[in-house]
Amino acid sequence: MTTATKIPQPATGPAPIPAPARRHPAGRRDASRPGGPVRDGPALGDGTAAVRDGPARDGLCVVRTMPPKSAGLCGAAGSGAGMGGAAGPGSAVEAPVPTMLRVRDLPGPLSMSWLTRLGVVVPLDRANGFWSEYTTTLYGRAQIVSTLTPLNTVACALSAAWVWLGGRLPDTVDVLSGSHYRATVHGRRVRVYNRKAPGGQLQRIGALRLTAPARTAVDLAANREDEADKVMPSIASRIDTLMDAYQISAKECLTILGENPYMKTGPRAKRFFEARLPLDEERARRAQWLAQVRKEAMLR
Repeated sequence: MTTATKIPQPATGPAPIPAPARRHPAGRRDASRPGGPVRDGPALGDGTAAVRDGPARDGLCVVRTMPPKSAGLCGAAGSGAGMGGAAGPGSAVEAPVPTMLRVRDLPGPLSMSWLTRLGVVVPLDRANGFWSEYTTTLYGRAQIVSTLTPLNTVACALSAAWVWLGGRLPDTVDVLSGSHYRATVHGRRVRVYNRKAPGGQLQRIGALRLTAPARTAVDLAANREDEADKVMPSIASRIDTLMDAYQISAKECLTILGENPYMKTGPRAKRFFEARLPLDEERARRAQWLAQVRKEAMLR
């Protein structure tokens, strides 16, 4: 008995067109975890990627810059790979946060205003700012000042004092240099001091060269824009704080002044430190007491 085999016939009419995959309006959703950050591809011009912490809402979102995967600084989630050794399961090593934040790295200028109101970013001008967390450490403040100072210059006076002490960022960028700078840096005037500074009076923190605390106190006392006969009270308070924080004696400052006899405002600075010579003994006793306290704490 012969059985007939039914041959399937092709469907008539055009084949259905598959619906396009639905894309997230703010970028590609991170598939490593539900609700993860939205990653926009390399769009910063230097091979890095902008990473938004959470979906965009009303055009505002927090953006971090991350290096490309080829840099080897950021491992995939769950792979345990990354910088500084193996990571735990399901973890990812993130790249360090850049010092400066630019408006062009954000969705728009409103994002910078929003981050400023939240206290996350400290604005430098209308287009740039820096992360406020960097102001809490000595190295972080040095990174910020290094982006403001011109090449081949040494940060001094108010700029160096801000690195050593913190507080409010000065309105000027004070440097030791033999050149003149007419252009402003992020809206701040570059104030040049044409003074000599031996190597023993300079220090380096990361990429920044700056005056040592004692030399910084001398430069502040010899600030040529202060009153002719005395140091301004705000500057005097800053000097006293610097001397107390780093155990600087007035005698040490007078020695530095003696090594720079051609400062025009040197006589005024000399009178300022001579008036503080009686405080040297008190500072020495305080330093000895602090050393004893630290020693006892280590022995416990």
